[in-house]
Amino acid sequence: MQVTEKQIKDWKTQYGKVFLLTADEEDACDQDIYIRKPTRPMFDRFQSTLMKKDKTGEATKQLLFDVLLFPEKEVLQQLFDERPGLVTAIGNQLMEIVGTTVNFTAKAL
Repeated sequence: MQVTEKQIKDWKTQYGKVFLLTADEEDACDQDIYIRKPTRPMFDRFQSTLMKKDKTGEATKQLLFDVLLFPEKEVLQQLFDERPGLVTAIGNQLMEIVGTTVNFTAKAL
């Protein structure tokens, strides 16, 4: 299945911001991944799962599945089975989208 401009427009109407994730190196992952911006409850659940011991990968994968628009979850899971590090790589982009990579400067007043 190919994602159409109409589908993207429909997703934007339904979810607001939509993002296309593509690997910089095609041989690393040749699958286009479409996601929506996580909602606050999705991100809260992600952070809650992170607090549990040894659940970082699980939390990241669940958040990705929560926001996944295309391809089907099973296709993405197969990619993760073949290359488990993709969870972290895609998760890093997702963290940028939600703002966890923004740096702030503190100044005493």
